[in-house]
Amino acid sequence: MTKTLDDLLRNVVEGQATALTVAKEVLDLGDGDKADSVSLVVEQRVLQPEPPQQWQRIESPGRGHVFHDVEGFVAYLQKYRTDDTLVLANAESCEVEAILNEASDDGFEIVTLVPLIHPVLEPWHTVIGKTMPVLDFATHCMTHRRCISTYEGRAGGADPQAGKELAFMLSQVTADSVMTLNRGQGARSINGIVVETKIQGELRSEPVDIPDSITVLCPIFIGTPSVPIEFDLLVTKRKDDIVVHVTSSTMLQSKCDVFHEMIGAMASLDAVVAMGYVRHSEWRYLEYEAG
Repeated sequence: MTKTLDDLLRNVVEGQATALTVAKEVLDLGDGDKADSVSLVVEQRVLQPEPPQQWQRIESPGRGHVFHDVEGFVAYLQKYRTDDTLVLANAESCEVEAILNEASDDGFEIVTLVPLIHPVLEPWHTVIGKTMPVLDFATHCMTHRRCISTYEGRAGGADPQAGKELAFMLSQVTADSVMTLNRGQGARSINGIVVETKIQGELRSEPVDIPDSITVLCPIFIGTPSVPIEFDLLVTKRKDDIVVHVTSSTMLQSKCDVFHEMIGAMASLDAVVAMGYVRHSEWRYLEYEAG
């Protein structure tokens, strides 16, 4: 099939390319005669398919991992630390932050160790510093009786029945008040009405004094060994109700001891490890007028 130049220029076939080449040559005819020769070359070829478009990916986000166990935290830093890694441990929050490259010029990547309170200790941790009716505290002790190892005044060591006995005693608490009118003279005399309140529970059909403390055996954080934690109980009468106020300086001390053990586990890191917390401030610039 013969195609004219007009057909090649007007009829565009998808997927094909048409190329026109115009060449001019000078022909030597002899005896010094020369002539110009103009040629037109027409080429058609099938186009190759376009390569698929490559989407440009965004930059990888900065690392901000959070670890809950010190072993994994230390293992990560041993593998990915730099010569300028800084580790700061905050004793107040019991968290540890590590800047992977303190000398970085384009932002800091910070990974954090956040120890989690052990689930067995969590119910006891939440009642510290709180005051509750004695029957509510008895229910609390019965619900979490398995971790109560002993209580003050109870003979013998740790016993799974200790929590059950304590809850039973607290559920039968009574308070007796005796009023006495005193009249006296002298520098240390007592004058007026004195109210003496005696709070007791009942165990094995015998009145017994309410314990001043109980001991719970459980870990502080997940992944740490069990330790005995003593809770102090202040049982008192408030209006017409008997309440229990719970404190525990022992748990605070044990918490600090376990946290310091975690910091000691980081001694193998070839990095700066210190007590403190990460804080950055803005640079201040001097203002001046050009002129």
